[in-house]
Amino acid sequence: MSKVKVLIDTEQSDVYQRMTKFLSQENIDYEIQTDAAKAVHDFLDEHEGANGKKIDERISHIFITVGIPAHIKGYKFLREAIKLAVDNPSIINSITKQLYPSIAKQFSTTPSKVERAIRHAIEVGWNRGRADRVNDIFGVKAFDRKDKPTNGEFIALIADKMLLEGA
Repeated sequence: MSKVKVLIDTEQSDVYQRMTKFLSQENIDYEIQTDAAKAVHDFLDEHEGANGKKIDERISHIFITVGIPAHIKGYKFLREAIKLAVDNPSIINSITKQLYPSIAKQFSTTPSKVERAIRHAIEVGWNRGRADRVNDIFGVKAFDRKDKPTNGEFIALIADKMLLEGA
């Protein structure tokens, strides 16, 4: 059985004593945490880590399927843009004001270079003739070979797919 983690305000000594007595009497393996911020941080580290990796893998799988090579700068910018859009879907409505600048800051570059690199990554995938694979991923004919999506369309489409699949 796993260890039960209990968050207790140490200023409430009566609650602390009652809880430890109860857990001991019931032979429950427990860990007392008194720092709420640390407890939340530990919880998120434990649970987000797997999901963070999972979403990266799912996005990478889509990129490979669509033909976006991992060695170009736009690949990592595009992956980060999708993750940001999954975390905050409304950011897709302010790509130039919020999305590109936050990615640029994270990677120590400029928003215009982020925009250009993402556009190039999408273009490379499209020029490899894999538009049909994008349609296969979504199960509908979303794009024609001639209809290369804009950065915002592509980011929103992939982010929406991640959200629908429970990202």
